Amino acid sequence: MLGVSERTSKAGKCPGNFLQKIVKTPETRAIPKPLERTSSTESRDSSIKKRANIAEEIVSTERSYVKHLHQMQELYYEPLKKKGLLKPEELATIFPNVQSLLGINETLLKDLDERVKAWDAQTTTIGDVFKRMAPFLKLYETYCNQHGTATQMLSRCQTKSENFSSFLKTTAASCFQTLDSLLLMPIQRIPRYNLLLEDLLKHTPEEHPDAEKLTEAVVSLRKISYDLNENIRRIENERRIIAIGQLFVPNDSVDLIDASRQFFLKKVDRKARAATIEGEDSANTAAPHVYTSRTYQREGTLLVEKVQSLKTVERYFFLFNDLLLVARVKGPTFKLKERAVLSQCWLADSVLDATKAFELGTPKKSYQLIASSTEEKARWFADLSRCISQQKEQLYKYVSLCTPRDSFGSGKKMKALVDYTGSDVELSFKADEVIIYTPLVYESGTVSEEWGQGIANGVFGWFPLACVVRPEPEHDPS
Repeated sequence: MLGVSERTSKAGKCPGNFLQKIVKTPETRAIPKPLERTSSTESRDSSIKKRANIAEEIVSTERSYVKHLHQMQELYYEPLKKKGLLKPEELATIFPNVQSLLGINETLLKDLDERVKAWDAQTTTIGDVFKRMAPFLKLYETYCNQHGTATQMLSRCQTKSENFSSFLKTTAASCFQTLDSLLLMPIQRIPRYNLLLEDLLKHTPEEHPDAEKLTEAVVSLRKISYDLNENIRRIENERRIIAIGQLFVPNDSVDLIDASRQFFLKKVDRKARAATIEGEDSANTAAPHVYTSRTYQREGTLLVEKVQSLKTVERYFFLFNDLLLVARVKGPTFKLKERAVLSQCWLADSVLDATKAFELGTPKKSYQLIASSTEEKARWFADLSRCISQQKEQLYKYVSLCTPRDSFGSGKKMKALVDYTGSDVELSFKADEVIIYTPLVYESGTVSEEWGQGIANGVFGWFPLACVVRPEPEHDPS
């Protein structure tokens, strides 16, 4: 199946998680439960041996991780700085506090290595090393918070600079590590510590001097991981979205994630009944109110029935929380057919076959969609319905209609392009019906470019402007 690889997130494969899944553990349950330990000599001897093996694994994986941090620093960061291929601010964005992480982990590796080299099954402790380093490991939160911006800056610089892109390819070929993969490693490291320490604690006898120290270390690291979980999910989502964008032919304007752009709500004033929705760069927005950010939901093939010929064609759909991409398979890539904003869509059961078919309305057209099974139809219908409803609720929450004027006589007439089934404060209309329109103006004076207010069939409401077209002006015979 075309999509995003579960293992690598590369274009052309089916999608899936590419980071190790982290189970969100409530803080109130952070303290590990007492382990059931057998008192048999054979089992105890086995645990002691296993404990030594886990300790060696901690050191070996830490040594490998520090090596990769050095590669990031010495093979990428320093040469880029010396060659001047990037501006100082671009370099700082792509490599956030990497030098600090390297210093922390070099110290951690040194301490762990000393313990393992002088290993004594009865007295050596590991937990106190991690407990001592836990406050410094909080710097990983800063790194995770900035990783999304770093990834987008990296992509932007690759696009605009052939020299930079060539440097990345040459360096990756020589060290067998891409900069992308190296930048991801710090995010994966804290969860790895959690797994190793919990396994070590499991094989540590209750009376061992390391038991209490390991318990405290596990609690500290679980707290850090708990705080990082949202960032890890966000990063996973962003990487998947970027990979999906790369599936489309180069001249398609998919625009799934553009330089960390998110939609923000700007409050006009305390008494304002309306608000302006604008797309702004998060780096230039002071204390914004987040309106929405894009998240991947699902993808798959659905048949589209052509009304006139009653023939069906396959189309591939990518569903996000706020957007639906309709595409045609074109060899190993996709050709974009429509990019539909979900707040301007509607959904209904098919009047022809409600078991497998349903109708999806967009500002461009109405789709008669047929799923492969009743269950598949139910899943698509439920996910689309949920996402459309959530997007409309966001609009209803932050955008209110201006008070209707007593007369719409001065309003402009617009003709509906497609059927549109609105909800709550929206208009509903059929294709070719005429709507008397006036701009939706916020109290700030800003005119909405996406929504209008008007009257259709005597009913007042607001509607997506993409669903209508202004009739051609009548020519004056004189």
